[in-house]
Amino acid sequence: MATNASPFIVNIVPLQNIPTNILGTNDVTLLQTQVANIQTMVNTSNHTIYADAFSNFTSGNPAIDIYANLNLSNAALYSNSNIVTFNASGSSSGTSTSQTLQHGSSITNSGGSTIVTFVSTFTSIPNVVVSASGYVPNLITVDNISISSFKAYSWSGTVKVATASFQWQAIA
Repeated sequence: MATNASPFIVNIVPLQNIPTNILGTNDVTLLQTQVANIQTMVNTSNHTIYADAFSNFTSGNPAIDIYANLNLSNAALYSNSNIVTFNASGSSSGTSTSQTLQHGSSITNSGGSTIVTFVSTFTSIPNVVVSASGYVPNLITVDNISISSFKAYSWSGTVKVATASFQWQAIA
C-alpha cells in the first residue's frame, strides 16, 4: 500500500506487469514487404507466375483443375519423380515412363493392319486402349498384344478412306 500526504487519496496500488517501453509492429512496413514478395512471383507485364509448387486450395479436393490448354514449352512433366514425355510426331512409337505408361499415334490402311512397337518393352502384357478420330465409322481394334508390340486392325464402313489414324495408350 502506498502512502500519500494528500488527505483526499486513500490508497494507490502500484501497477504490476506493465511494460515500460511499448513499441508496436509497423504494419505498413510488413505489408510493403509482403507486396514486394508477391511482385517477385507475379510478372503482370507478360502474365507470368513464378512458383516452386502448386497445391489444391480446398481441402479434400484431390486435384488441381486447369480450364484451358496447357503448353509445356521447353519444360518437362514429371509423375512420381519420373519424367513423362509424349510422342506427337504421328509415328507408331510411344514414349515410356518407368515402363508403366506409353502413348503414341499411328496410321493404318483402311481395311488393313499395322504393327505398333513400343519404345521399350513392358515387364508384363500391357492393357492397350485405342481411340480413332476422323471418318465414321472408323473401327480400330487391337490384337496380338505382347510385352513389346501390338497389332491394330482398321475397318471402314460406307466411307472409303485411304488411311485411318488412331491414338493409343498402353498401361502395365
